[in-house]
Amino acid sequence: MNPQVLSVIAGVSGVFGTLALFGYFFLQQNDAKAPDRSLRELVEGERLIDGDTLVAILKEFPTETGRFNALKAILKDGDKARTILEQAEARTHAVELDRQQGRGRARWLMISAFTFLALAGITLAAAFAAQPTVPVKPPVPLATHDFEVFSYDRKLDLSQWQFVPDGHATEKLSPVLWNDKLKVRRLNARSKSFVIRHATTGIVTPEFSSDTHHVEPHETVEKPQEGKLYKLRIFDVSLDVSGEPVDQWFPLELKAKYWNACNDPEKGWAAIPIVHPTENLVFEIQFPASKPVETWERRVGPRDTTTSDLITDDAIWIDPNNQVLRWTVDHPQRNWVYKYVWKW
Repeated sequence: MNPQVLSVIAGVSGVFGTLALFGYFFLQQNDAKAPDRSLRELVEGERLIDGDTLVAILKEFPTETGRFNALKAILKDGDKARTILEQAEARTHAVELDRQQGRGRARWLMISAFTFLALAGITLAAAFAAQPTVPVKPPVPLATHDFEVFSYDRKLDLSQWQFVPDGHATEKLSPVLWNDKLKVRRLNARSKSFVIRHATTGIVTPEFSSDTHHVEPHETVEKPQEGKLYKLRIFDVSLDVSGEPVDQWFPLELKAKYWNACNDPEKGWAAIPIVHPTENLVFEIQFPASKPVETWERRVGPRDTTTSDLITDDAIWIDPNNQVLRWTVDHPQRNWVYKYVWKW
């Protein structure tokens, strides 16, 4: 079943389960107070004796004789005492019948609550399981001698970005678009696949496509490094370049659509690793018109560490509305990561 449909079912079931649970606790509380409340209503309407006093007498004296004598001593009237006790007994039987019916309703509400909450849990788990998956393989080597890159142009389009609450994380609500355009050269005939790495903080599996080559994504994992880490799903996307001539430049393009990524409404980051010898890198980000960037940093550092250095040169272009950042790097260092960090 579609993950979005399952998420809706889980949400509705959770609401019904919660309402049923509240109903159960309300009936339980009402059931505990019903007898005393009924007896108080009986005598306070007659103004003969305080309701709390009658309740105390019935609890203190377990026998009918003891109750009669105590009530007679207070009222100074045996007939009125007997009448009140008879009415109290009848009222108690009626309340007990109502309590039994109420307990039946409470049991039904408890069963309904657990049923709906269990259904919510099962469908939510099914929604996560229904996410499309890609094969999981070990990561490809980050530095190879099989390709050279003349130009690498990466554009990140956040123009359709929107904040997604946790309860809707499995739905396709906020698209984040990547477009990689490269000019590449194969250095030998054995190099049949060019690999581009993508990583997302979103739960939904990204969608990959290319207008130039066949693509095959593989989800992979990395050995964690020390320090603060982001929770990422990592994909090595292979493009089949076996039909390209050796030692000649050719264009290569990869498009990726992430869902619900960069979901922090206050800050974000985006990066590009340089795997092959590269002459020129252009890294551009377009921000939403309703949420332009306020402050930003550019940082670079080795791929195999968590440290990075702040870049302060003027090799960046910013549009007047703070909606586009374009960073140009000549001869970026191989096996380094070039990263934006921003607040919006």
